[in-house]
Amino acid sequence: MRILISAGDLSGEIYGAEILKGLKNSFPTAEFFSLTNGLISKAGATPISSVSNVGVVGATEVLNELRKLYKLTKALFRFFNNTPPQAVILIDFPDMNLHIVARLAKRKGARVLYFIPPQAWAWRSSRVKLLKKLIDEVIVILPFEETFYKAHGLHKVFYFGHPILDKFQERQLSPGKDHPLTVGVFPGSRFSELQHHIPIINEVVKRLRLIYPQARFLLPIAPGIERKLSNFEIASPIQLVSGSECQSATQIVLNQCHCALVASGTATLEVALMEMPMVVFYKVSSMTALIGKKVIKTPFVSLPNLIAGKAVVPEFIQYFEVEDIINAMKDLIEGIYEANKHPSWSHQKEALREIRGKLGKPPVMPRIVQHIEAFLKEVKI
Repeated sequence: MRILISAGDLSGEIYGAEILKGLKNSFPTAEFFSLTNGLISKAGATPISSVSNVGVVGATEVLNELRKLYKLTKALFRFFNNTPPQAVILIDFPDMNLHIVARLAKRKGARVLYFIPPQAWAWRSSRVKLLKKLIDEVIVILPFEETFYKAHGLHKVFYFGHPILDKFQERQLSPGKDHPLTVGVFPGSRFSELQHHIPIINEVVKRLRLIYPQARFLLPIAPGIERKLSNFEIASPIQLVSGSECQSATQIVLNQCHCALVASGTATLEVALMEMPMVVFYKVSSMTALIGKKVIKTPFVSLPNLIAGKAVVPEFIQYFEVEDIINAMKDLIEGIYEANKHPSWSHQKEALREIRGKLGKPPVMPRIVQHIEAFLKEVKI
C-alpha cells in the first residue's frame, strides 16, 4: 500500500512525523511518501519534492512562497500520475491539501483522511462543501469543531483532544512577586509573522522596561526559528532562550514567567495550559487584513477566547496601537502585586483552568494514530 502524508509547515511536519512512526509499526510493508523534504521524510517517508517547509498566513504573504508552491504542485501531479497512493493523510495546510491534494486523490480513488481541517467555522465556510465531497474522515483538535462540522453535514468527524497536551509539563517553577518581573514574548514562528510582530514586541518591551527597570523579557527559540530570527534586530532587553534535551525553549521560558505577550496561534494554548495570564496580538499585511475583515465570521481570533466562547484574554488584532498592548500588559503585571485592585489577573487564571479541561486528556496522539491505523485497514489495495 502506498500512503501519502501531506503537510506543509513545521507544526504539520512534527505531527506527521509522529503519525508516521506509529504507522510504520502497523504497516511494515507499506510505502510512505511525504509532500516536502522535511521532518516526515526524515522519519522515513520518501519526499515527492525537494521543497522544504512552506508556512505562510495571509493572502499577500503567500506571494513570497509562490515558487515553492508551484514546485509542489508540479511534483503532486507527477506523483499522482506515476505512482498514485491508495491512501492520503492530510495535515493542515488547507489551500494546498484541500484544493489540490484532495482533488487529485479523489480522482485516483484514494481514501482521504484530514487531520486538522481548514477553519471553515471562522472563514470561507464554502470549504465545508469541499470537505464533504473530497474527504472520507476528519480528525479535529479543538472541542467545538466536532459539533460545527457535524452540524454542517460531515458525519465522520472525530475529536480525541488537542495533541498539545502530550508535550505539556506541569509548571516546575511558579515565580511570585518576590522574583524579578519576567515576561515571556512569543512572536510566532513563520517568517511573515516575525516580519510583522518583532517591531511591535521591540516597542512594547522598550516601553515596559522604562516602567519596570528590573523586568526581564524572554523569547524562546523554537526549532527552525534561529535562522529566521537572525534577519531581525531584537531589542536589547530581550533574552533569547534555547531549549535543552529535557525541556523545550517554551517550557523553560514559561517556568520563569509571570505573564506573557503572545502572537495568536498554538502558543496561546501552551501559555493557557500553564494558567499564565497573557495578552494576545496579531498583525498581517494591510491587504490580508482587508480581505480578512470581509470574510472572518468569529467574534474572537485567539484560541483561548474561541474555546471559552467569551473574552478571556485581551486580544489586539490588526487595528491597534502599541499603547493598547502596553496598558493591557500593565494591568496584568500590576495584578502580580495587587490582585484585588487588578482582577483581570485572577479572572484569567480561573478561565484558563477551565480551558485546560476542555482540551481533553493525554495521551492524545496515540489515540489519533490508532484511529488512522483503523482507517487505513479499510483501504482496498
